[in-house]
Amino acid sequence: MIAKTAAASIMMGIVFATALSFAGILIPTQIQAQNMTEPTNNMTAMNNSNSNSSVLAGGAVNSTGLDTFSAAGPIAGLILPASPAESNSTGSNMTLPSSSSQNTTALASVVPAKTFILSGAWHLNAENGKVTFFDARFTKVHLDASNRHVHEISNFRPASNDTSIRLNANGTTTIMGTTDVALNHAITWTNVKTAIVIDKLSTITIMLDPKDTSNHFVGQSIYGTVSMLKDKNGNHVAMFARP
Repeated sequence: MIAKTAAASIMMGIVFATALSFAGILIPTQIQAQNMTEPTNNMTAMNNSNSNSSVLAGGAVNSTGLDTFSAAGPIAGLILPASPAESNSTGSNMTLPSSSSQNTTALASVVPAKTFILSGAWHLNAENGKVTFFDARFTKVHLDASNRHVHEISNFRPASNDTSIRLNANGTTTIMGTTDVALNHAITWTNVKTAIVIDKLSTITIMLDPKDTSNHFVGQSIYGTVSMLKDKNGNHVAMFARP
């Protein structure tokens, strides 16, 4: 399980260029309506950012601990096929994957055809430390173009009414709760234990409890990037140029 999760992390860089080329097709109308447009000039957007934030090298942002914000971006990644033991397992696994320095070229040559490519988009709104909206939609299809289907993760509910989320000084937060997961536009799994991690205003990791989803995602996380983040006044705290 650890090896497969690490492999998925390694392959992120390989698949992003290909998967993101489909993002314009896959972003649903409802999410497009949430103002996910990006400028082609990164510096222009940063010059219009909130005066309480400072831009760091490489486009990272020094956040001031926001608890009211709107964020969005693309989803792109891989789900590696399960081993026989994993196929029969529905145990809970909500652990963040660790990075690895294995040779990606060698790994790419042995990726199974039944590996899934994920491509889509996500959007999250928070107000006064509470998630008021979360939606992630993506296509999931094998590398050999078989078994294509779509998912939506929505109806986020906090793990506790006392839970308050806030971006820390470097723009990182972990959000715990439950969601409903749809397969081909029909809700298939409800009350799925879910962890959402925004890391340094740059990446997002969505973890769904395999026990609550019939191990459909083989205990592996769903990955994406942050394209934009706005404060409560609609000012850009973070905005990244398209590749």
